[in-house]
Amino acid sequence: MSNENYSYWLNEVSPDGNWFASFEDNGEVAYLYPGRMNKEVKGNKIHDDLWVYNMIYPPIEECKEVFILWSDDSTMAALIVDEECWGMYDLLNWRKLSAPRIGNKIETIPTEVWREGIQENESKSIKKPI
Repeated sequence: MSNENYSYWLNEVSPDGNWFASFEDNGEVAYLYPGRMNKEVKGNKIHDDLWVYNMIYPPIEECKEVFILWSDDSTMAALIVDEECWGMYDLLNWRKLSAPRIGNKIETIPTEVWREGIQENESKSIKKPI
């Protein structure tokens, strides 16, 4: 499905207005990105990247529901696809987590992770912004 002109992009600002999370699928690979909002300068800077998947079938634009969910306190951001969590950032613990795979199927990240935060033993760290 490689198509140089293909791009699927979502962006959502955190409730406190200090962060944004973006999701991009270029037809070959998909990432979730967090970043700090920069109110003084035009343009916001992506802070980190989280690999979500390589090509999927059906493609993401054929999924019924795709959105980025922020926690009320702006510390958690998650990519939700058809009622499943495929990627998550925990800005309180500075961790990130991609959904587990079973064969070629993406399995949802359990709801408990959203409530309790991403644990160190199940995730990768992200650097704290300056």
